Amino acid sequence: MNVTYRRGVRSFLGAVLALAVGGAGQARAGSTAGVRVDVKPAYLALGDSVPYGLDPHLTPVLPFSCFSCGSFTSPTPPPTDHVFVGYPEFLSDRIGLPLTNASCPGETSASFSAPVGAGQAAICAAFKAQDWLHVRSQETQRQFALDFLQTHPHVELVTFAVGANDVFDLLAACGMDPTCVNAGIGGVLASVHANVRDVLSALRGAGYAGPVVVPGYYAPSPAWDALVSAANAQLWAAASPFDTVPVDLRALFGADPCGAGLLIPLDALEPAAGCDVHPSEAGARLIASAIADALRR
Repeated sequence: MNVTYRRGVRSFLGAVLALAVGGAGQARAGSTAGVRVDVKPAYLALGDSVPYGLDPHLTPVLPFSCFSCGSFTSPTPPPTDHVFVGYPEFLSDRIGLPLTNASCPGETSASFSAPVGAGQAAICAAFKAQDWLHVRSQETQRQFALDFLQTHPHVELVTFAVGANDVFDLLAACGMDPTCVNAGIGGVLASVHANVRDVLSALRGAGYAGPVVVPGYYAPSPAWDALVSAANAQLWAAASPFDTVPVDLRALFGADPCGAGLLIPLDALEPAAGCDVHPSEAGARLIASAIADALRR
């Protein structure tokens, strides 16, 4: 994403948001279906590119682009399965629970439970097709999670984060037109609310009674603050009936996460170029610490 485009996004959001709101150490796992019961303690991470640990500079298909992160290239593909490291890996190390990270870049609240091949979810479908997830799975994250809980009765922690890509899909579909976004944002957030409730109901219905941590999203810049606040409100409202633990990343990352070094730079040699929306290592470690603190571990 070039600087001009990123400034355009900031200007657009500043004009729209008032109206919109007013109105390391994991084992690569296979599919759990048909696998014998594993009685060891476990941590299951679910969600999108943030828990996945996506660094767009290191994507396996070059060049790589998406609405939320612009276009990137890198000289070579990642050399190992563990090149993408997100907050679940750091959290796993801190709390001492073996991690299975089923997160998928581009996942939406809809594609989490049903195959979707368009919009941001197409990125998730491509990562699955290329076998670039942390787990080997062609099924939905929902089905993977339910199978995993069935065959791992001693899961001690689940983290769950989806919803941002639903909003990115709306912005892309509207071509950044404020009237279109204002007309559609309420419906998108209502869908996120319904989809999140459905997933968490299924996880609890599968018999999992342990902690479910639901991190909200942070604002990459102040221009995103109102929209992120509205999305987080819907996410946590949907999650609250299921005895979940919210973690406020918006407050944690503050008003200038790029300047604080919490986001991945667009160009490491040119600080003025700004940042991608994904957490840097420092940002991922901060999220892991906040979740551990919320769990008092």
